[in-house]
Amino acid sequence: MKNQLIFTIYAYLVCLICVVIFIMNLIALVNPILNLRQPLLATNVYDLPKINGRSVSHEFRLDSEANFIADYQAERLACATASTPDKQVLTAGCLSGRVLPELSNEQLSMKYLETKELYIAAVNSSAWRSIISAVVAKLIAVVIFAIHMIWLRREGANNSKRLLKI
Repeated sequence: MKNQLIFTIYAYLVCLICVVIFIMNLIALVNPILNLRQPLLATNVYDLPKINGRSVSHEFRLDSEANFIADYQAERLACATASTPDKQVLTAGCLSGRVLPELSNEQLSMKYLETKELYIAAVNSSAWRSIISAVVAKLIAVVIFAIHMIWLRREGANNSKRLLKI
């Protein structure tokens, strides 16, 4: 009888943990799905590729070509003036010792499109990895839950038969 109580508590705890894992992974799906819908507004993206040693995320604004060009020119100017100690500007590009070359508007447009495409591809890849991980965790939780519930029902039926024989 004591073993049966321990078994029942164990099985119900496993089922409860599976339900919690299922719900948490359901919540974890929200961010990657939103990132797929609007990759330029993505948050919590990991494993972004690097261009010239810097992550593509937040290197420059990618919402429009004009903003990208303005950010590029501003950082280029900041790095050029940061060579004197009294005018140091602490930006990631300047700290890494990178000096941005002067590019024509056509070259900047091409760089913008390349960077934007690379960033969108990285966000999509990260989002799909997160979605697949969450779905696999859900499937594992469902299988473990089902196995334990079937086990509980069988044991419950066996105990009922034993009680009826007494």
